[in-house]
Order: sequence, then C-alpha cells, then structure tokens
Amino acid sequence: MANLYNRFCKWVKNNNSWTQMTWWKTNFNMPVTDIWDDTSSWSSWSWVFTYYWTATSFSLSWFNNGWEAIVWISWLHWSDLEWWNANHTFSQTWKDTLWATIFVNSATAFLQTPWVGSWLEYQLWSNQGVAPWEINWNWTYTCTVAVSWPNINLSTDDTFVITNYPWFTTYKTPWYMWVEWNNLSYVSANWFVHKINWTDLWDVSATPWYFWENSSISPYVNYIDTSWHKRTPPWNLEQFASTWSNWATSAISWQTPWYIYADNEFWLTHLSHIWYHWKKYLIWDAHDPYINPY
Repeated sequence: MANLYNRFCKWVKNNNSWTQMTWWKTNFNMPVTDIWDDTSSWSSWSWVFTYYWTATSFSLSWFNNGWEAIVWISWLHWSDLEWWNANHTFSQTWKDTLWATIFVNSATAFLQTPWVGSWLEYQLWSNQGVAPWEINWNWTYTCTVAVSWPNINLSTDDTFVITNYPWFTTYKTPWYMWVEWNNLSYVSANWFVHKINWTDLWDVSATPWYFWENSSISPYVNYIDTSWHKRTPPWNLEQFASTWSNWATSAISWQTPWYIYADNEFWLTHLSHIWYHWKKYLIWDAHDPYINPY
C-alpha cells in the first residue's frame, strides 16, 4: 500500500540532533542547516522531525517581497510487497486559483520493495515565498504531490490559502545600496528593494550616509543614518555550505577584503561583505532563520 501526504509549516526541528531551520519571514534561500544530520530514530510518517506552526492558510501581514513564507513537505509512504525496485519521478506542483502551474519541484527516487511487514518513506521539500514565481497573490493555491512511472501513478491534491498579500511590490535596478532615514537599503539581484532596520549604537559622532566594514571589533558592517546615529546589523552570518541549494561550499570566497555588495548566491537576496581574513559574511533584512520564528 502506498500513500501520499502534504504538510505546510513555518519551521522544522530534528528531534535527535535539535538542528532546526526557520522559513517564515526569512530571506529567500538562506543557507540551510543540515537538518537531516541524524535520522537514526526515524519513525513512520517521518517523526524524526517536529513540524511547527502546521497550517493550511497563512496571513502575510507585515511581509516583504523576497521573504519566505512556508516550507512544504511531501511524503511517500509505502509498505507490504509492492514490487517496484525502479526509479520513479516524485514531484510537487504549486498552482494558483485558476490551476495555472507556478512552481514545480521534482526528483528521481529509487523506490525499492520493502521487506515483509516493513515500510519505507521518501520526502520531498520545497520552500514558497513572496515573489511572482511562487506566492504571487491572495489565492487558494492547489498543491499537488505525485509519483509516476514506471510501476505506479499516484497523486493527491491539497489547498493552501494566502491572505493579506503584500501588494507594495517594488522593483528597481539591481545592486544599488544607500542609506535611507534609519535604514540601509539595497536592491537585490532579483530587483527587490530590501530595507534593513539596524541596531542603533547611539554614537552621533560621524557624518550621515557613510557605510563601511568594521575591522576593529568584529566582522560587521556599520553605517550612519540621517540622524547621525551609528548602526550595525541585527544579523551577520559567516557563509557556510547550504544543504539545500549547495551553491556555495564554504565561507572562503578568495575575494579582496573590505568589499560590500549585493550578492547573487543563494538566490540573490543578501548583502555580503568580505572581512580582512578573506571570509564572506551575509547580511539580510528579514528574520534570523536559525532561531524560532516570531
């Protein structure tokens, strides 16, 4: 017997290692922790993980473009003596209210025959965020998970409702950075305007609109806002190899130190800077994906 199942949530934690990852209100495709680092106690229907804020609808109040909203996890669970032992296509399809396909995530899975009385499972994960190519309006989205060819054709549909979509989409020429009131603003490589409201250090001794890399204390970027206050970012992450997209393999980028730029790795949503020891750090405007959401 084979079954398919969908789950939509904001963040996930591995119950064995306590490694976790949050998608809700975080920048697109942040480097993903190795949340699959310990699956030794995997139980039926994938209870090696805890799935937080599971729902079939989310309100996107106070959201920005280029932010993630959900992680969509699909299961294939099979047992008994299905004689498969072949590669199959396992896919997720995200469709709008009119059933127009917006997004497809697929993988090839080798589905083998279980031992008598045992079961096997396969998971497929994808993240959906606020962008024209994923979550693009207040729709009731149809979420189809399917397994096909050669020995089985199976699919199931679920719906996910989005309300309070952020209609204020702003597009500008990529790569620009500037100080705007209390924020450091930048345009990502996918044309979205991001505004980082940074921590106020209450130092009013410098000229407004400057931004620079602080080499004396820690690998942080500072800037002076329009009221002469020095500010520093709430988040600053040394780049690591993502277990999701694998676009980068380490923090070492071998670029000249002191550069600050709008990044085009990890799907184009960050500011990056190179510290004096050649390591690359990421800065972003959304919430921290490595702690619980809020």
